[in-house]
Amino acid sequence: MSIFKIVGVVREKESRNALPGFFVKVYDQDLLYDDLMGTAYTGKDGWFTVLSQMEDFGNLLEARPDIYLKVFAPDSITLLYSGKHAVRRNAGHYAGFAVEIPRQQLGRWARVAMAS
Repeated sequence: MSIFKIVGVVREKESRNALPGFFVKVYDQDLLYDDLMGTAYTGKDGWFTVLSQMEDFGNLLEARPDIYLKVFAPDSITLLYSGKHAVRRNAGHYAGFAVEIPRQQLGRWARVAMAS
């Protein structure tokens, strides 16, 4: 069994304040269909951790995932960031990410950053 640990922090870009309670989805990019490796909510400090097993995304042709993130507002519906343009190719068993979302893009969710 091969375990992959994906950690990261989600912050407001301008203030660099943590964004607690935001929903993060971690994907392995593939040619036909991207596999969901796992999900997590950010903690009070804006950090998240996702643990994934090779069985969650792997196949005979792929030994290492091509990882990207999507970050949603606390409602887990409103997409605020997609890292599909910044895929971490052939990621190792540990991958760290820092996502900074501009205040204007946060919209009504910007108050979460101001309160932290």
